[in-house]
Amino acid sequence: MPSEKAALPAKEFQLGTVRVTIWHNESEFGRGYYRSNFHKIYRLSESDRKKDDNGWRDTGSFAPEDLPVIAELCRLTTDWFQQQAAVISNRESA
Repeated sequence: MPSEKAALPAKEFQLGTVRVTIWHNESEFGRGYYRSNFHKIYRLSESDRKKDDNGWRDTGSFAPEDLPVIAELCRLTTDWFQQQAAVISNRESA
């Protein structure tokens, strides 16, 4: 059963309305690994909201103008993954 700590993302990056969330998982053999999810955040107009609804939503659908932002988020995510791998490698060699 996952712990409460596992429910929190390992890292998030956001540029404008596009966000990448990085999750730490553990394999059945106890080896840790990361996965990432990309989301676009948007807000419903007041007329489309129900009472007590702030209107914020997210989607995995992107417009062409979002692609350069996604590319930059991919770069940031890749850099972060590499930093994490270096930390693990240093820990294992110590």
